[in-house]
Amino acid sequence: MPTSRYSPEEIQEAKAKLPESVRAFLGSPDFEKAILNIGSAGKLNLWGIAELTDAVTAVICGLEPESTFRESVEQRLAALSQSQKDLLVSEVDSHIFREIKNRLQRHTTPKQD
Repeated sequence: MPTSRYSPEEIQEAKAKLPESVRAFLGSPDFEKAILNIGSAGKLNLWGIAELTDAVTAVICGLEPESTFRESVEQRLAALSQSQKDLLVSEVDSHIFREIKNRLQRHTTPKQD
């Protein structure tokens, strides 16, 4: 059974500090679809998708550094093969973390007149 390392309150508090564009992405169908597609590619069951979602959310919310994401996947999804874990990390980086970085860059780039 998946267990979040953070309370719902901690997650909500961290989400509240995110730029609106990032919060919007986290609650969007696009985020859900990306997680489900990545989970399907990695042959995850519902429990595995929940664990992956928790790990991704912890990084996006700043509760865990991105540099520890691979380790988090290794621990949370220890029963998977190494190739499955590698695929998950790569896909999350390409489809989710990259989108978050783009949104953060747009948020911090000054608008030109």
